[in-house]
Amino acid sequence: VVFAERKLQDSQSERPRKFLRSLLIYVVVLFILIFLASLAFGEPKRSLVVGLDMTKSSLSKDYAGNEIFRKNLSAVGEVMRRIRPGTKVHVVGITDSTFLNPLFILRETLPEKPKTFRERFRGKSLASVWRGMESRLKPLIAKSTDVLGVFFLAEQIFATEGAGQKTLIIISDMLHTSPPGLKKILSSGSDLGGKLRKPNLQGVDVWVYGAGSPCLSKGEWFKLRDFWEAYIRETGANLKCYT
Repeated sequence: VVFAERKLQDSQSERPRKFLRSLLIYVVVLFILIFLASLAFGEPKRSLVVGLDMTKSSLSKDYAGNEIFRKNLSAVGEVMRRIRPGTKVHVVGITDSTFLNPLFILRETLPEKPKTFRERFRGKSLASVWRGMESRLKPLIAKSTDVLGVFFLAEQIFATEGAGQKTLIIISDMLHTSPPGLKKILSSGSDLGGKLRKPNLQGVDVWVYGAGSPCLSKGEWFKLRDFWEAYIRETGANLKCYT
């Protein structure tokens, strides 16, 4: 009788333990599922490439007498102030060898949800960091300007970023003097833009600022624009602005 009573007591005490174990397993599994769902359905990661013209053509002045290179630096600073959390930023130089010998001026990642003071400070200080860099940046002595190279460099960068929103901002006069050369571009316009080798920038948003030069006539400016519009369209990218 005593043995039977102990057996009954043990079985009764085992039931709450089994229930607690089952509840614990359920909570752990639920937590894992919620975590995986947050990775799959969270806000998409953003990748931004900024191409800054670092060639001597940017040393010229605009119609108001302002140095174009300094204006371009300020434009990059404006971009830095508007970068959203969760963005990976690459500022690259447009040189005479933009793609083959890339010049990375700034690489930074702003976390989606900053967890530490350092991460929160990083997001707020990115524009300040750029202001500190502006005084040290100067145009390079380059034999030519390889604007086409920035599109191929952006393709490589975006290929390593995975899915998400991708944006390419080019701050340049867009005077591509590397082969095939500016003269051929201005004489051919959109016809040439559709024939050159192109990277795959499907779904990338492209913004172009500072296009043109005081040395171009009105007709040449439109020829240059027609070339780049055709070229960018053939890459699969979305040209949001060309100015």
